[in-house]
Amino acid sequence: MIPININVNNSQMIIEWNNKMLSKIKLSDLRKFCPCAYCEKERENDHGKFEVYTQNQITIKKINMVGSYALNIIWNDDHSNGFYEFSYLKNISENIL
Repeated sequence: MIPININVNNSQMIIEWNNKMLSKIKLSDLRKFCPCAYCEKERENDHGKFEVYTQNQITIKKINMVGSYALNIIWNDDHSNGFYEFSYLKNISENIL
């Protein structure tokens, strides 16, 4: 599964996959489930505490493809360490981890 189109608005990312399926993910969920080591450690330490983000933290500055398996999202606050594998994005959209 590979994204063929990615649209971002003020509140969500909409991914059209090459199998014609759509995934809609809230930007706050994308940020909450950032897969970088720092964010994973923070989630582990917070024990599922509710996260509140500023608009700056959930605004996407740029999206880069990482090979043919992931997206790298650069957030407006310059956080950019996570590689969101396509299967991980699909999982977020379907299950909200």
